[in-house]
Formats: sequence, structure tokens, C-alpha cells
Amino acid sequence: MSDSQDRSVLRRKLQSGKSQTVITSMSPEKALRIAIPKAGMVANRLQLNVTGVKADRLALDPVLQAIPPQGLYLRLDGPNAANGFAILDMAFLEAIVEMQTTGRVSSGEVSTRLPTKTDAVISEDLINNCLKTFAMALDGLPDWRWAHGYGVSAHLDGPRALGLLLEDVTFRMFTIALEIAGGAKSGQLIFGVPSEGRDPASGKTTISEQDAEWARKMHSSVGQAQASLHVVLHRQILPLAGTGKLRVGEMLMLPLGALNEVRIETSGGDCAAIGRLGQFRGFRAIKLTGAEDAANGDAAGAAPLAAAGDTAGAVALPSPAAPAAPGAQAEPEAELPQMPDLAQSAGQGDQPDLPELPQMPELAQAEEPGDLPGLPQMPELPEMPELPASSGLPELPELPELPEMPDMPELPKLP
Repeated sequence: MSDSQDRSVLRRKLQSGKSQTVITSMSPEKALRIAIPKAGMVANRLQLNVTGVKADRLALDPVLQAIPPQGLYLRLDGPNAANGFAILDMAFLEAIVEMQTTGRVSSGEVSTRLPTKTDAVISEDLINNCLKTFAMALDGLPDWRWAHGYGVSAHLDGPRALGLLLEDVTFRMFTIALEIAGGAKSGQLIFGVPSEGRDPASGKTTISEQDAEWARKMHSSVGQAQASLHVVLHRQILPLAGTGKLRVGEMLMLPLGALNEVRIETSGGDCAAIGRLGQFRGFRAIKLTGAEDAANGDAAGAAPLAAAGDTAGAVALPSPAAPAAPGAQAEPEAELPQMPDLAQSAGQGDQPDLPELPQMPELAQAEEPGDLPGLPQMPELPEMPELPASSGLPELPELPELPEMPDMPELPKLP
């Protein structure tokens, strides 16, 4: 065998002994296998092992059809008002609660109770740690921004509340099968976030023209919906016996400040504004003087509101007045005209005089008190016996003299 052949055989032997390991790039599935066990140990030392990961890209309707009907539903808030979700099945939830409260995970049957807000608070740290570690593992990869910035913000009641929350966009949904505490329980975690994420510059997702047209029609339709408002002049507390005696036309006494503190309330009883009752162009009107539940605490606009008729009815609230420029002098508030008399405001005019009452018949006069008919004759009273003489009473002993009281000590002088 020649030297060249010997070197060729030796080269092949050396190459066969080299490592065949190939370094693969990070993927969302691989990042979840790393993030979930680490988050379980950091949050409450819960041993978690990922046995399977299923990744899907689904629209909103398929997402709602794929999620389980029972479990702990959590709302995820992301950057620029993006919303996602996380769903823990009851086995995973009970393992977190048991580890947090007793320090161990039991292997008993899984409860069928409804999750509560307390369960959401207990599970929040583990889910937040999982999302943070998952996003850090994907950092630097192409199109990685969709996974960043999400955290638990609220507890949801179920699939219906989730459907009302989420936007109609494409979602990245991950279904993770878990082995908990070395096989004591088997659970499942599902979470999803918008597929394209948010544009950091504009804070909006890219939507199609069809979606934009639907949003414009929805806004136009909702903007024309009627909202009922109730004007409350005064609330008076009466006992139950007093309410049963109320009759039509009875006068109720109102406090003097009731006309200046009229409340405008929604159908749910929330106070939208406070105003003063008056008149405007011949109609009853309310001049807004303040608002209670405003977000910034500013007073509402002061434009008067005219009712549709003379009786109480629905009123249309104007938009709040723009704030005055710095240094500008506010215009004086216009005085409301005086309220007319009740007869004039009701449009009744002059009322006819009441008819005169007929004369009452005179009572028959009796000549003497004894002549009154129907009274029986009273019998004569018997004579009272005489009291016994005072000489028969025993004499009372004399009272002893009282001892003299000692002199009182002198009081010290006040400083």
C-alpha cells in the first residue's frame, strides 16, 4: 500500500470520529421548552416538564372554537394596546395553588370548581416569568417583536368575555402539554398573542381595507344609538307608612338648594353631570354647572339644554367646552330667568271660583239640662262615715338631736 493510500484511510478514520452535532436556531417551540420549566422554579419552585408543544396561526373565530370551555382565563396586555390571552387548565391551576399554599403537589383528583380572582393573583407571577423568559429567548431572531412586552393584567370570566376582548386579527396560539411535579399531575397551558405584533411608531396593526370599512360602519352605527338620561331634581326618604298615604296633588317640600343641584343620571344610576334648573326660550332647561365622574375632574360645559316639550323629557348633552387659553378672562356666567308661577307654567290660566258651601242647619236648643232626652236619672250618693277621733292614735317618739358637724378645712389658694 502506497503512502497516499495510507493517508486517505487515516483521514477517513479521523473524520468518522468527529461530532455530528448540528447547532440549530432558536424557535418558539424550543423557547417554550426552556422558559416554562425555568419560570416554574423561579416563581414557586414548581417542577414543570414540557412534553409537547403545538403552534398554530389562527383567526379569531377558530381560536374561540379551539379553546377549552373551562379553566383559568387571563388577559394579557402588550405594547400599544395589544391584547392576548393565557388559559390554564384546572390541573395546572391546582398544582400552582397547592405549591403556593402547602409546598407540595398532590396526586388526587382534579376539582371541577370555578376559578376565582384569587387563583389569578396566585398564578400571575409564574405566567409573567414564563412570558418574559420566552421573549428573551427569541430576542434577536427575525420578526421577534410579536412576543415581547406581554404580561397578565386581569382575570376573565370565560370564553365569552375573551371573545369580546380580542380583536379580529390572526393569532399565534401555543398549546403546551405539561408534566407537573414528576408526574403527580398532567396539565395544559394555552396562550396566544397577535401574530404581527404592533408597529412601535404608530401603535396600530396593519389591517385590510375591508376591516377598515367595517370599523367605519360600526362607528357610524354605534354613534347613532340613543342613550337615555334621567333628570333627578331631588331624592327624599319617607317612611313606609308615609309613602302609603301619598295622594295625587299632594305637595312635597323640597330643600332650597334643590334647583341648583339637579343631577343628570344614566339609566344605570351613574351621575353624568350636575346642573341648575331654569328656562331657555320658553322651555324648561338645565344649565350644566359640573360633572362628578369625569376622567380629569374638569367641569362640564355650561350651555343650557332645552327639553323637547313643556313636560320633563329627554335632553341632548353638548360636548364639553374647550378650556380657556392661559391668561384669558372667563366670560361672566349668564343668570337664568326667574321661574314663573305654577299656574302660568302649567298653562292653566285663571281658575274658576269654587261654589259657596250650603248653610248648616241650626241645632235644637234645650230649655234646661234636665230636659235632654234619653238620659237616665242618676241615683243619690250615700253619706260618707265619720273619721275616728285623733285621740285614738299612738303618740310618736321624739327624734334624737343631731350631732354637730366639724368645721370644714380651708381650701388652698389657687395659683
